[in-house]
Amino acid sequence: MNTSHLTDQQIQLFVFQQGNEFEPWATHMATCKECQLKATLYRSVLEEVANLEKPVFNIDLASQVISQLEPIKPSIDFSRTLVGFIVLVLVSWLGSIVYWTSHELASLFTRLSSMATYLILLTSSSLLIFLVISLYQEFLDKMKRLTLS
Repeated sequence: MNTSHLTDQQIQLFVFQQGNEFEPWATHMATCKECQLKATLYRSVLEEVANLEKPVFNIDLASQVISQLEPIKPSIDFSRTLVGFIVLVLVSWLGSIVYWTSHELASLFTRLSSMATYLILLTSSSLLIFLVISLYQEFLDKMKRLTLS
């Protein structure tokens, strides 16, 4: 009588993966009745599992999940609405000031000397160019950080 039986894992490997690498086990299986009985049991379990019917689900999960979802409520972005309202009020206010004082503004520039007018134009255009260049450099820095991360 053989006292060194194969383990359950070895018998399962022998049954489920028939191959030449299990040659020492095959000689043991040929002589040992207890291991043959376990192998027969594992083969029958394997056949029963293979013969089981695949479960069929007649449930449409997608429609059930979608029916439980709440519809998306359109959200109003109040910050954009507020900014738009403030810009509209400021433009209206500045427009009305220019409309009511346009003759005074025109006479202001005609009363100034041409040198003062040129200095005002030069200062304002220089400031505008500086701000545009600064904004563009900030944009390039942000894009550089965005592409590096």
